[in-house]
Amino acid sequence: MSSSRNNTSLPKASLFIILLSSCIFLFLVWLVLNGKTNSLDESAFAFSKKITTDTNTRWILAITFLGKHSFLIPANISLLIFLAIQKNRSLFLRLLLISLSSVAVMSLIKRLVHRIRPENGMIEGVTNFSFPSGHAFMSVALYGFLIWWSASEIKGQRLRIFLIIFLVLLILIVGCTRIYLRMHYASDVLAGFAGGTAWLLSCLYIIQKLENRPVNKMPG
Repeated sequence: MSSSRNNTSLPKASLFIILLSSCIFLFLVWLVLNGKTNSLDESAFAFSKKITTDTNTRWILAITFLGKHSFLIPANISLLIFLAIQKNRSLFLRLLLISLSSVAVMSLIKRLVHRIRPENGMIEGVTNFSFPSGHAFMSVALYGFLIWWSASEIKGQRLRIFLIIFLVLLILIVGCTRIYLRMHYASDVLAGFAGGTAWLLSCLYIIQKLENRPVNKMPG
């Protein structure tokens, strides 16, 4: 793998995606605060109820674990250790900023929106607020970072495309498990996707700008 600055640069479309994702997220916040997501949320619950079986639930519980903090925290730490061993300072700083700031931002939004979780959730003991879905937000943060890394660093086209498609599907499926388990409304999950995407790309963009900033040398 290469850690050159050219390989890890963001495409020009990133600013547009940041803006679009931010607008979608803010629109969802407005809908939730004004109670206008009932139709979407209930339709998603109705569909998930139709496909609820004991076998499906066992698979869903296994998949949803991949978006849980007890998996994502060790995964982030392991990846940070790997990057430190590789002495890849650029990627290390990116992942460190993304992982720490995403938790803080997601937690702050939950407190501000203050949305109560759906009734009859299939997992007990979860007491924090519902909006946005932490599984969706944090999955985008980690797996989205890996998507950017794969697109930037992996030379083989087939492997790169396979990994990107796999990681995108993983993000989507993890989010959908939260609806199936009635731990989040569909609008929570969509907000997690949109907010996570906006924050991930914003962090990557800011670090890229700082790295590319010209250094003013003191006159000798």
